[in-house]
Amino acid sequence: MKLEISTISLSFKLTPPLAIITYNNRNSVFEKKSKNQSDDFEKAKRQVQKKNKVINKEVVNDQIKEYSLGETLFWKVWKNKYLLRTIINFLKTELKVGVYSFEEIVSVQWMLQNNYIELLKYKAKRGDLLVDFFNFKVDLQGISNNQPIQNKKLKNLYKEIRNDFQFYKDLFKNYPLYFNKTYYGYECNQSHMVDSKFGPRHPRNIKEYTYRESIVNDNVAPFSLLEYENVNIFYEAIEFGSVNIAKYLFNTKLKPQKNDIIGKVWKNHTFINLASNQNQKDHNIINKIVKLLIVDLKLIPPKEMNKVCEDFFHVDIKSLMVSELYECCFTIALLLEQTQFFKEYLYQISKGIVRDKYMDFNGYLQNYLPNPSIDFLTTNQLDEMKSNHRFPNQTNGICSKVISISKDDQLVYKLIKMLLPFTNYSKCYKDNFFYFNFKYVNNGLLNFKVINKTIHSKEENLKTINYIELKDFNIGNPVIENVIFENQQLISSNIYNFQSFESFQDFINNPIIIKPKNLILILLGLNRLDLLIQALDNLLHCIPKEKLFPPNLLNSIKSIEIFDYLLNIKSLKDEFSFETCLEQQGLNLMEHIKTNHNDLYFEFLNSINPISEILINYSFNSLMFIYKNIKDFHHCYDRIDIWKRWNYFSLTLNDFIQLVGYTPIDKKYSYHCGTIGDDDLVLKRLDWVKKNRAFDLLSGRCDRKYGNNLGFETETQIHIYNYHLGDLKQLKTFKLPNDIDQSRNISIGDYFSKIFNIIGSRDDVKALEIIMEILDNQTISSNYYYDFLYESVLTPIMVQAVINCKFKIFNFLKLNYHWIFDDCLINTKEIIDLNRYSHISILYGHLNKIAIENSNLPLIQLLRSNYFNEIVTRKKH
Repeated sequence: MKLEISTISLSFKLTPPLAIITYNNRNSVFEKKSKNQSDDFEKAKRQVQKKNKVINKEVVNDQIKEYSLGETLFWKVWKNKYLLRTIINFLKTELKVGVYSFEEIVSVQWMLQNNYIELLKYKAKRGDLLVDFFNFKVDLQGISNNQPIQNKKLKNLYKEIRNDFQFYKDLFKNYPLYFNKTYYGYECNQSHMVDSKFGPRHPRNIKEYTYRESIVNDNVAPFSLLEYENVNIFYEAIEFGSVNIAKYLFNTKLKPQKNDIIGKVWKNHTFINLASNQNQKDHNIINKIVKLLIVDLKLIPPKEMNKVCEDFFHVDIKSLMVSELYECCFTIALLLEQTQFFKEYLYQISKGIVRDKYMDFNGYLQNYLPNPSIDFLTTNQLDEMKSNHRFPNQTNGICSKVISISKDDQLVYKLIKMLLPFTNYSKCYKDNFFYFNFKYVNNGLLNFKVINKTIHSKEENLKTINYIELKDFNIGNPVIENVIFENQQLISSNIYNFQSFESFQDFINNPIIIKPKNLILILLGLNRLDLLIQALDNLLHCIPKEKLFPPNLLNSIKSIEIFDYLLNIKSLKDEFSFETCLEQQGLNLMEHIKTNHNDLYFEFLNSINPISEILINYSFNSLMFIYKNIKDFHHCYDRIDIWKRWNYFSLTLNDFIQLVGYTPIDKKYSYHCGTIGDDDLVLKRLDWVKKNRAFDLLSGRCDRKYGNNLGFETETQIHIYNYHLGDLKQLKTFKLPNDIDQSRNISIGDYFSKIFNIIGSRDDVKALEIIMEILDNQTISSNYYYDFLYESVLTPIMVQAVINCKFKIFNFLKLNYHWIFDDCLINTKEIIDLNRYSHISILYGHLNKIAIENSNLPLIQLLRSNYFNEIVTRKKH
């Protein structure tokens, strides 16, 4: 036996987190297994180079010496009979679902989504065939009933691979139509809209699209290859906070214009957002711009520029991360140290004459303004604070929101106090001021007034509300902050409605009015058993259960301890029925009940009506519990049988294997491999059953009888499985529908529909040849034959071929069935008619549309010039 593979071939099996990569390098085969889904291509390549001592030292820049490496490894493998036999058997019998050869992988989106970045770079460097560079969506609606709409979240090339100059040089050199031409290589449609910040219009050409995407994603590498040097582009980059693009432009093109740039960039582009209808510029962009202009480019504004508005930060302080709080303060410190922007403002603060803009605080504002000489920190002080900042009981405190930080953290207190006077007066200062005052002045011991009873007087139309007051009910300052400032729907007052400081002070100095259900919800959410006991001791005897506890109480419980406590409250017994315990999502509750509340467990089991036809619902945890304890449920199995409701959960292959293992070996407990909606996973389940539980298939316990009776197209899946293993017997039974003469609404079985998709996506010429031979040998009795041929056979095959950029099936059809593409070329069995011309025209339109939307430029050209060239020419005339 002789294996001839002249080029490097790789097979990628996408089964996260395990990725299997097989390299076939000039008669050599070996396998590398990776424990993660990162790009294994580069890792494997380095490993090969390390192991092969014959490799010449001149191998550099990721070049693989095919001959020396391939010959050495090939003969090592070939002489090992065990390895050779194992490899040949694998190639013959292993299920190839989700496995792709090196040549098959042409989709840029596939490599980006599966993190094969180094493979993409390697292919780009070689100039291999690549398609779908851009994250344009492919809309298949109306093209074929057999085709699903692709709705995966596509990735942006310019965002995923940044500042790799060699990679983008390779792209621009080897794929110029996609990146740097001043004309469109394909028609423009709605999917090609650039970032909305540029406005609702299409880019004028592909070069403009590249330039805009480079700026939006601050990617210098592709931008540097476009040779733009207009100063307006510098300002545009500033608007987006694309500081790397701005720095590149200034240092390479614009330094001679420094004096002209300084005034304009500070006045018009640093604090004001001209790229959007909103004038407020994002605080993160301001921070990046100020640091760029002052630290990196040394564009210090002149002293006479001293009247910039001080309230330029549009931020909600409590929602900032601590890291963002530091960055905002660092920006203020830079501006204080390097500019004269706040000269007048600092004077007003020092003299105590700051006016309360837009608010009527009657002087209270001044009590909380910082002392510039003490509270306005320097850049050095901020750097030192940040490096020494510690967050007890928080693993990543620098990324925590300010609202979650304890008031005892004095460093956060200093940062808030510094930032507060620079937040926008008309939009957010008041709310920030209220928050600062509450966090650092209130003692955190808030009293609650829980609404007990509402009495209505019909005669006087009056309403009287009775309360139960919980005094010194301390649930923690950050939690109180969250209730008051973030979840105001739980309390009676909206803090943002207060128009004066006095009304705010009155609010925090009096008990918070809250409904009982809301209070219990808060305590359950905090998982605070101590406070729950304290509250219920005061409330249980005077508030009815239905007003005290929220609906679906069990789903609000976060710990077994709270469950046990509430279980002992007699009035709540009905809340903990068997059905509600089974449906509980967060806890392994049934295991706990069986172990620690045995009487309750058997009470639950006895409460099940075995003859009811209503299925019992359960959570995933309860599902596993039921099948681990399946003997307890034998009397009511029909009501809990998971195999009757396959779509109830998204079961992984491991979940499936575990459940099959728990399912007793008995005809009563049959199972199946799933629906046809998730083919790859179903085929992998079927593959596992065939290898590990073959008797289940022979006995009918798995799939053939049980699955078919439930309508799961089991036979279809088995035939598709066999097709993947190279068995074409079922394919050779393909026949035209019996009703082809009676109806235009032609449909074919699921098996052939799915096989047609696979034939197109994998470029399976051998299978296509079988289909075409069968069709060619059947008697044509009606023009409806063309309806069937073009709509039900050729369209699904060719659509998938275009999406996956496959050429072989087109070449095969053009060579052997050229009349498919042109109505003027006929064979002895067909006539020229409008029906076939219409089908050819529609087919070309569908394929061209998909090629355009998938940015498949090679196939666009081939469709027009090689395959449908006659009909395209005729349309032009």
